[in-house]
Amino acid sequence: MSKPPQMAILSAILRGFLLERFSIRMGNDPGNDAERFERLDRYIRDELGPSMRIRVERVESMGRGTNPVVRRVVDSSGGGHVARCFARRLPGKDKSREHAEVSRLLDRAGVIVPRVEHCDSTYLTLGRHGFEVVVEEWIEGRHPSADDLGSADSEILESIAKVVAALHSLQARRSGTPWRRRGRGRDFIRETFVARCEEALSLIERSDPTGSDSSSIAAVRGHLAERQATLDPGPPYSLVHGDVQAGNLVVPSGGAGAVSGTPRIVLIDFGTVHYGLWPWDIVGFHNGCARREIEITRRFAKAYLKSRPEADPERLRRAWDYLHPFYHVEKCAAALRKYRRAREGKRSDRAPEALLRRASDQWRLAVEAVRAGLSPL
Repeated sequence: MSKPPQMAILSAILRGFLLERFSIRMGNDPGNDAERFERLDRYIRDELGPSMRIRVERVESMGRGTNPVVRRVVDSSGGGHVARCFARRLPGKDKSREHAEVSRLLDRAGVIVPRVEHCDSTYLTLGRHGFEVVVEEWIEGRHPSADDLGSADSEILESIAKVVAALHSLQARRSGTPWRRRGRGRDFIRETFVARCEEALSLIERSDPTGSDSSSIAAVRGHLAERQATLDPGPPYSLVHGDVQAGNLVVPSGGAGAVSGTPRIVLIDFGTVHYGLWPWDIVGFHNGCARREIEITRRFAKAYLKSRPEADPERLRRAWDYLHPFYHVEKCAAALRKYRRAREGKRSDRAPEALLRRASDQWRLAVEAVRAGLSPL
């Protein structure tokens, strides 16, 4: 007699847990980063390179040990490629499909992106997690600096605005991720912003170390609740990058491996791309590129609206009133979660004290965003 579905699921979970514990007891700790990264580099040299007809000269770490693990692959002719290795910790997380689909979409809109050179479903097992590797064309260049964006006639700022506007010109009737059919009927905007916001505020309310108090939490919660109704005006939804920050923008130098045509700016890392609220990328630029200098953001918004005249400035204004404080509320909660894990002895790339300071800083910025009432227009 076959097991009921619930029993089969519980049995599989228990079996996986026991196998993991046994593996660690035997010395095969899946958390051993040095061993995992060594196996990844060997895989790139011995299997991935030949499958792409690339003679790998060397593999360089990009100094990032999180998900994804990023490697630069240099071939014998001096050309460069980026290998991004994504951990499949979550069911249905398919980064190779994401990169292929997004590349096709952006190519239609005339947005130059790193070309995906290797995009099959080849998985690499490292520890208890399956990984998949996506290789993109390497772009020689640098990330834009504050000096690049600070001048009133910054060509780089205008180029960023044009690229983001071209991205947002791709639209759909439904919000959500463009490559995944699962969950299309759900309320993506509510789950992404409203539900997450309440969850984050509840966490902050329980965490005294942030320097928050009942009056500031009530002020932020009340501000967001008042503007929640106008957050989502309905379709069409724009293709949103989701993480517009200086580290995801490259000013090409025109050197070896640069994309053809050498545009002024190239947008990279589409791990959070989705159909949603286009003002979210303006908020991201304000915090991740303009360093919260409102005058720079206003010049960016002006250049954006010039490049995309069909965009409604009032929609930007209304969404900004919600998304700007939400950005910092979410960052505060993320730092608190990492702080708790670090206090429990789990792996963290920052000391608990640094995480606590970050949480406090982000909460202060959330309160300021509510009280100051700055507008990008």
